[in-house]
Amino acid sequence: MQHRHIFSALLAGTALTFAPQAVAAQDAVADKTDAQERTTDPEGTKGNVTPDQHGSIVVTGSRIRGAAVAGDVITLDQEAIIVAGQVDLGEAMRSLPQNFNGGQNPGIGTGAGLINSNVNSASNANLRGLGPDATLTLLNGHRLPYDSAFGGVDISAIPLAALDRIEVLSDGASALYGSDAVAGVVNVILRRDFEGVATSAQIGASTGGGYFRQQADIVGGTTWNGGGFLIAYDFARNSEIESRQRSYAGSLDPDSYLYPSQHRHAVTFSAHQSLGERIVAKVDVLFSRRESETVGGTPASRFLFRPDVESLTVAPSLELQLGSNWEAKIVGVLGRDHTNYHTSSTPIGGNTRITSGCYCNSVTSLDIGAEGPLFELAGGSARMAIGGGIRHNAMDFTRLIDGAPSAAFDVTRRSRYLYGEVYLPFVSTELEIRGIDRLGLSGALRYEDYQGLDQLATPRIGLIYAPVSSLILRASWARSFKAPSLYQQYVPYQAFLLPGGGFGAGAGTVVYTSGGNPDLESERASSWTAGF
Repeated sequence: MQHRHIFSALLAGTALTFAPQAVAAQDAVADKTDAQERTTDPEGTKGNVTPDQHGSIVVTGSRIRGAAVAGDVITLDQEAIIVAGQVDLGEAMRSLPQNFNGGQNPGIGTGAGLINSNVNSASNANLRGLGPDATLTLLNGHRLPYDSAFGGVDISAIPLAALDRIEVLSDGASALYGSDAVAGVVNVILRRDFEGVATSAQIGASTGGGYFRQQADIVGGTTWNGGGFLIAYDFARNSEIESRQRSYAGSLDPDSYLYPSQHRHAVTFSAHQSLGERIVAKVDVLFSRRESETVGGTPASRFLFRPDVESLTVAPSLELQLGSNWEAKIVGVLGRDHTNYHTSSTPIGGNTRITSGCYCNSVTSLDIGAEGPLFELAGGSARMAIGGGIRHNAMDFTRLIDGAPSAAFDVTRRSRYLYGEVYLPFVSTELEIRGIDRLGLSGALRYEDYQGLDQLATPRIGLIYAPVSSLILRASWARSFKAPSLYQQYVPYQAFLLPGGGFGAGAGTVVYTSGGNPDLESERASSWTAGF
């Protein structure tokens, strides 16, 4: 009731109203999260440790079950996203202050550098603004194929109806997950057990004109003794926003688009089945297709962008109980993401030129790991996770101009890796030590071998200390890296003749070239965080 009075007073005299059910929903989310943490983390340290309905424990920021995470983990669950009026996970990510909303997101045009030019109206997570290729996006802890050119993942392709929550670790985590985790990790976690059928729909429009939006979804599932499945379908469509519909865009061509028109279909299937007392088989399948249209340029030279994107990922896994509370997990991923682009350019009095082709990405990976207790400490069991795997990322790029081949490459990057992580809970609340309510240390190390490119090891150390139960201090230090994208290495060179005035060359002409660099090396970073 206190929230109601405060917000009613703040909004007095405005056209806005306060919806108490939204606050109640968010409070319920917080209560549920606290309850989950108390259930799975006897030390009470917040680590976003959440059990699913059949016993396994999901931790973003650690491969160890029940470990407290020293970094800051932000959680957005499905209910909170719906209450906020967001229709897809791209909108949810753009609501976070840690995420940069430029670059690979709908409505972003050109002029801010190549990596900030949107290719296909996708929504890529971009923590800290370091680029979509510096944020690792996972689905239930496993990788997805890259989207279009720049090494990101289209998070809007995952149906909201299938979502349980998004967990965001805004800290360098290459020691746990490998390349791309320089700025952090976004882990999209699906619902597992679902009984019945549910559907929802919404419709809306912008008060300034344009962006007429329709969205509908349906999700169904069932469970049985030892297993269950869920399937979700999501449809979304929106109209464009033209420059003429916004007063601040008066200097632009009125027929150009500020926001693209697009429609999207997405399907997710998730299932699990116990194979005896010690083995659980799981599979996640994600399919999406999106088409969009953007009009740009000026009346003197009109551009029309019509990309379509189709993505499919299949991720089977086996979880094995090894005894002595050790668990092994085998995860495979087969995925592909094809962005077929079609751009027409029509100058006044000239012929239309059509540029088309494909950014065709694929990923194949196999990860084998095990986790369990080592020995007892005063604050609980010391635990370890070890594992390794192989991953192949490929990109088949083509460019045709008026149907004639102009540029192409087809390359595959192979990598193999080993990793280890330990968690040491030295002191727990139950010991009742004055001045040390809780004390825990975590460490991780990962070795990665990119054949023909790089070999490196990345460490990470985390510390959690609570002098009293109501105050938790945390700190972490890590090294991370990002392998160059295949597009950065192999995109063919182009040459342009440009007026010299923009380059300080007076009235002359400048030859401007751009293209890939096969000898490009990995980016490396060190990062630390501290908080309470």
